[in-house]
Amino acid sequence: MALGCIPAHACYFTAYEHLKVYFNFKNQHFDFLSTLLIGASTTFIHDFFITPADVVKQRLQLCNNMTAKECIVKILKEDGIKGLYRSYPITVLMNIPFASVVVCTNENLKT
Repeated sequence: MALGCIPAHACYFTAYEHLKVYFNFKNQHFDFLSTLLIGASTTFIHDFFITPADVVKQRLQLCNNMTAKECIVKILKEDGIKGLYRSYPITVLMNIPFASVVVCTNENLKT
């Protein structure tokens, strides 16, 4: 999971800071729409990196006596790269409300 979490979080916070600049949000006034959009946008980036790691983790939990490398090779052989991203759409849809509310609340409380 660390191999997925490290790039996912690095990209999340990089995008987060760049989007704050893009939307010109400096915590000078309340701005619920921009902060909700920042939270939703960063979710797409974060989940792009964490989803393959999560798929492998879930498969390993279901399969006994399989290494992570064997699991990845099996997924790629059977489904190709799409196999690692099979749950991406539902993961993003599930995480957008949470991330949007967290970012909106956090940034507007700073204001």
